[in-house]
Amino acid sequence: MTGIPTHTIASAPAEAKPILQAALNGYGFVPNLYATMAEAPA
Repeated sequence: MTGIPTHTIASAPAEAKPILQAALNGYGFVPNLYATMAEAPA
């Protein structure tokens, strides 16, 4: 079984980057849940 990648802002798909940036601005870091869910932004 392959793992689900945990993205950074640099490695995330373009649709997820604003979401991760907002999390970074609000929390001061990107929570792992956000970084993992960035793989399939809705």
